[in-house]
Amino acid sequence: KPDFHRPTSDEIILYYYPLSYYSQVVLMALYHRQIPFTACALDIRRGDQFTPEFLALSPRGEVPVLQDGINERTYTDSLQILHHLEHNPLLGAHGYSLAPEDPQEEFRCEEFARKLHRLKLDTLTFGSVLFNDLDIEPQGHFASEQNREKMREYIRKRKAIYRTEALNFPEYSGTLKRKLDDIQHEWHFIEKREDYETLLISVEQALDECEAELESRHHRGHPKRRGSMVGNDTWWLCSHDICVADIFLGILIWRLFELGFYKRMIEPRPYLTKYFERLQRVDSFGRATHPKAVASEVALNQNDMNEKRVP
Repeated sequence: KPDFHRPTSDEIILYYYPLSYYSQVVLMALYHRQIPFTACALDIRRGDQFTPEFLALSPRGEVPVLQDGINERTYTDSLQILHHLEHNPLLGAHGYSLAPEDPQEEFRCEEFARKLHRLKLDTLTFGSVLFNDLDIEPQGHFASEQNREKMREYIRKRKAIYRTEALNFPEYSGTLKRKLDDIQHEWHFIEKREDYETLLISVEQALDECEAELESRHHRGHPKRRGSMVGNDTWWLCSHDICVADIFLGILIWRLFELGFYKRMIEPRPYLTKYFERLQRVDSFGRATHPKAVASEVALNQNDMNEKRVP
């Protein structure tokens, strides 16, 4: 069972699902900022999110959730969590900053972060197992037909699960029903192949913007600032250092790679291809996308998934 407990005055707790895109975003940010935290993995398929303890933290039953014992607050949105990690002065001394020093670069970073955060990545993930004509090459967890069938089963049962839990937890029924409405809206994108294609195109449009930004950086030849971790002649998306937008973009590319969309969405974009190659040499990215809980396929041993992580 997940270890739900009140954080100590100097403790940060992250409740997450290892295969969740948004959880991986927060994991990468924590590792990159080198902020010590207690990691508590939930098994979403098993229903760990529908417990009184977790719903008290996240009434929608969503991960990730970050509890900060330093300021005694709880954060339930990945972009909100990243802003908190960056702008909380009590955490400012840790690791690398995720905010560019240059105001124009910071503006672009925030602009890209918001755009990428709005993409429907859960819906994209679900749809990837529902259609047979996508010409994809899934990797890792998503390559297993057994896992893909489990996802299809979860998709079929998802609305019924939320209806049941809204009855089981009347104190959270309003919020859970609103989540159910969101699920119904998402269903419109994966009910028909042509609607799913619309979703894929929206992701490609966002990638085109990122590709254009990377290309423009390549040709501008800005002077090096603060020291690049990867090289003197290359930029990340908005600056010489990884910023919040890079966290979202990096995990997005990884998700597309895992789902099998690499040939369609990344390979035709040379600057994103090079970006992905560099990204795989970044320690925080590797730790976020290959957590121990993923290696154990999430549900083999819950006790092994609740661990203290100190960068």
